[in-house]
Amino acid sequence: MVNYLANNPNAKGIGPVKARLIVERFGRDFESALESHADEIAGIAGVSAETIQALHREWNRISAFNSALTWLSKSVKGEPTDRFPF
Repeated sequence: MVNYLANNPNAKGIGPVKARLIVERFGRDFESALESHADEIAGIAGVSAETIQALHREWNRISAFNSALTWLSKSVKGEPTDRFPF
């Protein structure tokens, strides 16, 4: 997740340090935070609301891919997972 946020071209201004802050704060709740707490994400990361809105649009565009990454992340960490999200 940190790597995705830090390297997403639609999230200009979010590098590894800011991405880590976002992930540490929101973790598994990141997707719902994009929906309802975008201003808080922007504040934590020190970026504009427009940057977070662009990230939100991109996140929605590739949501199936994101679901797979989340599932894989849990699986690799040995956390309980639901069935594969597809």
